[in-house]
Amino acid sequence: MEHNGAFNFDDFESDLDDPRTEVSTIHEVLAAIQLANETDATLPAAVIYRLAALEPEDFALFKEAWKSFPPAKRRWTLNILTDVTESDYIMAFDDVARFALNDEDASVRAQAIELLWHDMSEEFFETMMTMAADDNPVLRAAAVATLGRFIQAGELEEFNHKLAKKAESLVAEYFWDHKQDLEVRRRALESISHCSHESVSDMIREAYYDDDEAMQVSAVFAMGCTFDEQWKDIVQTELDSEVPEIRFEAVRAAGQLEMIEAIPELTQAAFDEDYEIRLMAIWSLGEIGTEEAQRVLNNVVDIAVENDDDELMTAAEEALENAMLTKNAIFPMFNLDGDIDPDEYDDFDDPALLN
Repeated sequence: MEHNGAFNFDDFESDLDDPRTEVSTIHEVLAAIQLANETDATLPAAVIYRLAALEPEDFALFKEAWKSFPPAKRRWTLNILTDVTESDYIMAFDDVARFALNDEDASVRAQAIELLWHDMSEEFFETMMTMAADDNPVLRAAAVATLGRFIQAGELEEFNHKLAKKAESLVAEYFWDHKQDLEVRRRALESISHCSHESVSDMIREAYYDDDEAMQVSAVFAMGCTFDEQWKDIVQTELDSEVPEIRFEAVRAAGQLEMIEAIPELTQAAFDEDYEIRLMAIWSLGEIGTEEAQRVLNNVVDIAVENDDDELMTAAEEALENAMLTKNAIFPMFNLDGDIDPDEYDDFDDPALLN
């Protein structure tokens, strides 16, 4: 097909009008992206699978057509692919993502960074260090956030220690620089919280007592990442926060800090009106893993089954499995299967709690 310098979608629109049509060529894939409504949750599976296996000739056509998509469409497409990779680790769109790293639109480049969340190469690290110095704050924040996983890997001796230290120094500098965009400073704090940098505690305190609510959210997130018990009292307090974002991060931190004392609050959070808080509370109960936490999780499973809530049921079952593995790893020689009083958690029998 002749393109004359621009990709022509017109020849493929009629085929895509038929829902039975299987997307089998790169032309149809590109037409499907072009025709997609950006309010849609996803792309057809056949389109996604084809994008994960582009031959050189197909990729050349993809790059040609990509330039004709508006920035919002390009960002939307990359976001869809990112969601796919986070739920299916086998799927990868590295060619698409690396091409998009050079997009003329900074927000598209930032989304491409998200799509490469699994890349732990030194080459990608250097790219992130360069992008962390970009003039665009959206791109800079995305790169700084990504440096956090290299910092954490360096702390665990799973990545080049010297390079990880370079990243630590950069993000620490960004946090203390109050002229930086707020989002950049937030991501800097979250990134450096994954290591034992001497200033982490001071950074968290400054952020927590900042007047900006978003910075407080990042501070509570960072508390959990440190695995430092000094933050337990604050986390316990914020479990009752009226700000959903802060409460969500406190619920997460309670699990990371394995706060047995927080089980009553996490139990309530497992039935919170905010569905994301429910899921995080379930995860945290699995991290704590005591018998009491397991009883709560068993009740969540029962109620999720009653309400046909597959997502909640799966989350609770996975948390239970994690809790049991943790118990067996710590106390393999003891029998911790005590009697359970079914009346102790009568309130969990009310299906309305999940509505």
